[in-house]
Amino acid sequence: MLSNKVVSGKWYDPYSDRNLYDADEVEIDHIVPLSWAWAHGASCWSREKRREFHNDQKFLVPMAASLNSKKGAKIPGEWSPPVTRARCGYIIKFARAVRIYGFDIPQSERDRLNRVGKDWCGERFSTTFLDAGS
Repeated sequence: MLSNKVVSGKWYDPYSDRNLYDADEVEIDHIVPLSWAWAHGASCWSREKRREFHNDQKFLVPMAASLNSKKGAKIPGEWSPPVTRARCGYIIKFARAVRIYGFDIPQSERDRLNRVGKDWCGERFSTTFLDAGS
């Protein structure tokens, strides 16, 4: 019987700036945590749209399992990659996913995310990344 489990390979974890070689030490991070997505609009989506979001490779990152457990369902500002230079890319990808999938974010949370984006990226972060419905 064939197994679908990956047992070997090489994965790069941008959050820790490490190559990982043991499949048991790798987890795939949803940049936008699934529980956060559900609470911000995904609960109203069709099954097809939820599947598309869940499997959208633009917003999936291999990372050390131990680091992923620390991140859990946290979003930028609640959790940050330990490697400082990875933070800007992380929040930009988060913000792009928010924009593409049209999550419903209260203005206070949007303002907080924009502040974190400016802190981590400076002028590279545009508040339009988090504009709803754009």
